[in-house]
Amino acid sequence: SVNINETPVADIAVSAMEAPTEVTRGDQVDVSVTVGNTGNKDATDGFTVTLRDRTDNTQVASKSVSGMAAGASTTLTFSWDTQGLSLGGHELEARHDFDDENTANDSRTTSVNINETPVADIAVSAMEAPTEVTRGDQVDVSVTVGNTGNKDATDGFTVTLRDRTDNTQVASKSVSGMAA
Repeated sequence: SVNINETPVADIAVSAMEAPTEVTRGDQVDVSVTVGNTGNKDATDGFTVTLRDRTDNTQVASKSVSGMAAGASTTLTFSWDTQGLSLGGHELEARHDFDDENTANDSRTTSVNINETPVADIAVSAMEAPTEVTRGDQVDVSVTVGNTGNKDATDGFTVTLRDRTDNTQVASKSVSGMAA
């Protein structure tokens, strides 16, 4: 009979990665990364797991793991600040730096879409009034306002017409809100 012994090896793998698929720019987003030792030998040397935003070519954060028993795993949570990042699809990559022979499982990626921050933006887009009037005449002035933002304006606001020559209020109208 012949005994064949398997060579003991530690194999650290990035086995899972979880992040929301859609976020709003400016959000703080938790990204979970699970690493495990799929080998049959304890990993006694420590290693670092790094999360990168490959789209904007930035490092999000790194976390140290002091070592890992064979068959064990741990989940690390990274906080990703999306303030100032580009809009659209982002590829996040989690990678460890443990020196093992199986490099095929050393990293994992996931995709996250960063959307524009919702904002209500009320703007005066037009105003029509006679170019000349006689003192004391009643005239109609038409003011057009709109929400040029990407979020409904749910709070009410007041549109005020002022005579800039003598800084007096001519009229005001309340608006209860405005759709985007």
